[in-house]
Amino acid sequence: MGVTLARRGALRSRSFWLASAVVVAAPLAWFAYNAGAFGDWLFFVRGPYSAKAIEIRTSVPGFPPHPGWHNPWVAFLFYMKAAEMDAAAAAWGNVLLGLSLLGTALAWFAARKNGFKWALLLWFPAAFYAYSVAYGSVPIFLPVWWPHSFYNTRYGMELLPAFALGLGFAAQYAMSAVRKVKPNWVNFFAATLFALVALNTWRICRERALVYVEGTKNIEARRGYDLEIPSALRGLLKDRPGGMVLMVTSVYPEIIAFTGIPLRQTINESDKEFYQAALAAPAANAAVVLAFDGDDVDRAVKAHPEGLTEMFRFESSNQQPGTIYVSATSSRQ
Repeated sequence: MGVTLARRGALRSRSFWLASAVVVAAPLAWFAYNAGAFGDWLFFVRGPYSAKAIEIRTSVPGFPPHPGWHNPWVAFLFYMKAAEMDAAAAAWGNVLLGLSLLGTALAWFAARKNGFKWALLLWFPAAFYAYSVAYGSVPIFLPVWWPHSFYNTRYGMELLPAFALGLGFAAQYAMSAVRKVKPNWVNFFAATLFALVALNTWRICRERALVYVEGTKNIEARRGYDLEIPSALRGLLKDRPGGMVLMVTSVYPEIIAFTGIPLRQTINESDKEFYQAALAAPAANAAVVLAFDGDDVDRAVKAHPEGLTEMFRFESSNQQPGTIYVSATSSRQ
């Protein structure tokens, strides 16, 4: 936009600079928050809870962390497959992609206005996510390809606008061709296009949309903890109104909401000095401690168990066991 305005000699536009300031302010504010809260303006990139750190902790030595790791081509294929599966029924994905690319290419060659070039940015997510999967510690798992699982399938939906644009142009050129060859078939052809769109939607609903399946699987995997742990916490906090809860909130953030307590009533990994102090003396800093095997709080409890009493133990398939402790010495009841 700035380049276009500069060519027209209109860079003095107040609206442009105001919009630019708002856009630039968002990342600057995020960098400032990370610098102030964690002492590192790139904490979200290289901190212990970044995607890269999680990838390192969960990787099996001697094996790549995920498909497409340091392989942009494989990463690109995984992303494009996710986009196809998000937008089309199982058997129609390649057709959808092919027609979208064809329509975009035809529009590119036929367009007489430079404004259309900006619309090509709708395809930019393909390059962005291919790089992210290859080098940004952002995996995508699909049920049809190894490791035959569901993870980050929603990223493919970023290409829905590009598919819509490409298919729209492909349909336009197809309609023009029919109008020239068989004018009497135009209405029939248009009805056929609408029928195909409706059929694709029906098949996606029947097969269940990819992102919906991933969401339901996540819910099923967490349902046991989401029902049992908040109930136990509410019971303990009833006798300790306002009591602080020491826990890691990045793995099961919904537990806080389901318990019905505000985030400020927890001491979590985002609290920097308070969190480190609580890990050094859990019983002295929190009324209730929620630990999952292997996390920071669990290691802190094992290193400093003084004044803590185990109250509940939770286990669920494919989830780390969790334990709730209460403090007999906390001053933050």
